[in-house]
Amino acid sequence: MHNIDFFKNLRREAYVHAINRKIEGKPIAGTFGNVDEGLLRACDIIPYPIVSVEGYIFKHGQVKESCHPINASRIYLETGKCPLLFSAGFIVHDGMCPYFVKEISKVTDKDFVAEENLKNYLKDGSYIFNPKKYTDIKAKLNKIDQAFNFLATSDIDSKLLAYAKFYMRFEPDLDRRIEILQELTSEYKNINNIRKTIKVPCPYGIIDGIDCDNFSIIESTSQADFAPYGCAFCDKYIKYEV
Repeated sequence: MHNIDFFKNLRREAYVHAINRKIEGKPIAGTFGNVDEGLLRACDIIPYPIVSVEGYIFKHGQVKESCHPINASRIYLETGKCPLLFSAGFIVHDGMCPYFVKEISKVTDKDFVAEENLKNYLKDGSYIFNPKKYTDIKAKLNKIDQAFNFLATSDIDSKLLAYAKFYMRFEPDLDRRIEILQELTSEYKNINNIRKTIKVPCPYGIIDGIDCDNFSIIESTSQADFAPYGCAFCDKYIKYEV
């Protein structure tokens, strides 16, 4: 049986993988928002989400200029306590939150690349794109999406589904993601479930605080329903737990 702790542990495992990959001189990209994972992987770059989702980091620093995800991510960078941020050669973002780019770029010399500029950035950086690999990767990512689409209509708990969707991004091996999802889908049945859509910018540090039954999360700053404390796009705040 897969539970929330199982999926959270994927992030912890990613710390070790990221450090080892950096030591081996292999490229890693940090990601913020929904970016083209397939394009990065087709250039032999492993992507990892880099926004902080844990409030305990506030014990190691004091930044109170912005929202909780930005403040926490800045402290991680300034203290060097996040292996994913440390290992990432550059950061790709989807433009959902310009404040994140503005604030985080103040405390790092890493390049911030808008997704629409990613192809040119990779080309200029002499990364080699493999079209066959891209096709294979997109097929696997589509299989992963199909599994999550099934789970959305199943009897799985909403919070478990939300945690699974986010933390699965930290598993670098797409074949293992597919294997985990095959196991997970076998544990639930399709009940044609229709979930309430909840729009939340940077939702993954506040999932437990979302007071709603039978929901599905969409990452969005447009007409957000809830947000981490201090968000510029929504005043219905949920605090990170310290």
